[in-house]
Amino acid sequence: MNYRLIILTLILGFPLVMHGQADQSPDQEEVQYRHDIGLNAIGMLRTIFDSEESDAITPYLFIYNWDLGKMNFRAGLGPQFSSSEEVHDGFTDSQKSTLVDIDARIGLGFDIIDEGKWIVRTGFDIVGGYSLDKNVDNTGFDQVTHSTEGWNIGVGPFAQVIFRINSRISLSTEASLYGTYFSVKEIEEFENFPDFNNVISETTGQKLAVYLPTSLFIHFHF
Repeated sequence: MNYRLIILTLILGFPLVMHGQADQSPDQEEVQYRHDIGLNAIGMLRTIFDSEESDAITPYLFIYNWDLGKMNFRAGLGPQFSSSEEVHDGFTDSQKSTLVDIDARIGLGFDIIDEGKWIVRTGFDIVGGYSLDKNVDNTGFDQVTHSTEGWNIGVGPFAQVIFRINSRISLSTEASLYGTYFSVKEIEEFENFPDFNNVISETTGQKLAVYLPTSLFIHFHF
């Protein structure tokens, strides 16, 4: 499945959706929907064009919000997966690489400013992530797997600015500051000679993750 084509279609189709929504009657515009799904337009464009990742850009591509009245429940997901295999001509050697990277969050937000079109929301999130970078080399004599696996969990505040285009569409950007605990393990495994299996390194620690308001989320309300 060509995920890049799907993402590009969603982004290019957004102006058409906005045009259709602009034709709604005033009565329809007054309807307030409790749920919305947001797409990180900047993050998706970076995925399509293989831009370099930055620690200052939020990793969440998809977000969900539930309006509970005085507060707002929110969730976010940033999945990434890639796999490749290379076979050398004339040799039995092959190399296979797999990359998995998942970031998730849940949180509560509170509207401190609501001026109709503009909303300023603050709150806190609980965040977590998992990553696996795995490379398998088949030399013909043995299969050697080199992998780096890690996870993290943390908590921190966020500030979000929302602009309502109409009752169905809104835009937002946000900044957040998360303190996280992480663990990373790097290992090497030999299929035919397990006695040589080795834990190359194992690291744990804390870090402060700062995400700047460089992403633009497009929200679809329902």
